[in-house]
Amino acid sequence: LPLLGHALAYKRDPAAFLDAQRAAVGDVFRVNLAGKRMVVVAGGRENVMKVAFAPERVLSARDAVAAVGFGELLGERNVHGGTDYHKRIIQAHFTSMDAQVPALFEAAR
Repeated sequence: LPLLGHALAYKRDPAAFLDAQRAAVGDVFRVNLAGKRMVVVAGGRENVMKVAFAPERVLSARDAVAAVGFGELLGERNVHGGTDYHKRIIQAHFTSMDAQVPALFEAAR
């Protein structure tokens, strides 16, 4: 059903649906969940880093989370604060991992 897009397959088994889409088309793909169209970044370190470090004006995690419906469910304040918090955690993880890589390589020698 074109109106529902991928919604029924996603509802049956979200993880299996996302895994199948990733296997079929790669790490970055579009889905249509009953009119909610979005792009999924399913993996790959470079892809995740580009999303995590993209400026809000270029790629808005706030807008994406609100568009999925969490704005109505949790309130805009929670969506914005929570999204900013998660983005800071992801950025800190990648920054600390990048700082540790040279020491790990040296220790492995």
